Amino acid sequence: MKVRKCFTPAVVVIYLGFMQMSAAAPGVVDEDRPKDPNGREQQDEREKQKAAENPFLLKAYKPNYLLPLSYNLDPNQTYEKLDRVEMKFQFSLKVSLWDSPFDTNSVVYFGYTQQSFWQAYNAKYSSPFRETNYEPEFFWMLRTDNKIFGMELKRVLLGVVHQSNGRAVPLSRSWNRAYLNFVLGRGSFYLSLKPWVRFSEDNKTDPLAAEGDDNPDILEYMGRGELKAFYRYRKNEFSLMLRNNFASPNYGAVQLDWAYPLGDEVKWYLQYFNGYGESLIDYNHRISRLGIGFLFSNWL
Repeated sequence: MKVRKCFTPAVVVIYLGFMQMSAAAPGVVDEDRPKDPNGREQQDEREKQKAAENPFLLKAYKPNYLLPLSYNLDPNQTYEKLDRVEMKFQFSLKVSLWDSPFDTNSVVYFGYTQQSFWQAYNAKYSSPFRETNYEPEFFWMLRTDNKIFGMELKRVLLGVVHQSNGRAVPLSRSWNRAYLNFVLGRGSFYLSLKPWVRFSEDNKTDPLAAEGDDNPDILEYMGRGELKAFYRYRKNEFSLMLRNNFASPNYGAVQLDWAYPLGDEVKWYLQYFNGYGESLIDYNHRISRLGIGFLFSNWL
């Protein structure tokens, strides 16, 4: 089946322009991120003042990156003929909706993350965007300084999230979850524990019906939560993501990341993924991918 062709040049230009804005402009800030102990990521006082004056500012949320080259060892050829080499990128933002609700040290946010897989070098099939995942969410973030397991509990997040690929049946994929996320830190090391619960949907009476669950077995592959670890050593940033269903048959995923400064705002970025659930269309297909590119903001 041929995938619809998107406005690929415009999307990339807009994306890169936005990342330039988010890195340099005072309208996009990230004061909620744990600070670098060496002070490299301390917020400029002018940006802090602007954030205080206008809470409705866009802030980086999850990692923002562009991988011009990513190699997939075993692409899913079920729906179309795919090249092993493609582009992968993600942008992620959040905006404060309610600061200090009920006089607590917390914030209510709306977040949005979009991840795309672009067969940019597959000219034979018109270089389509083969998959894009859209992930809006609302979450409440509580700032704390409690000690637990020898670490400082820095953040507790409670949220609800929808994720879908915006496609028609039979390629439609989506699910809705509620989650808790505990972010702990000690020095240059941070740990995130994020369990979730899926909201159930009715079973389909017809595989081609729009109503009903498009992917009833997604929890078997995505698991019931994920663990992330982050460590900063000198100028290097290392991170790890793990998921597992803790069942038989066993499915899970691992992602390893390394970043190193290229300039003041951009970092070299190396990403390795192995397992299930890299994208919704491939949630039940094992992927092994290595990508290299640029990181504009990390999750810490």
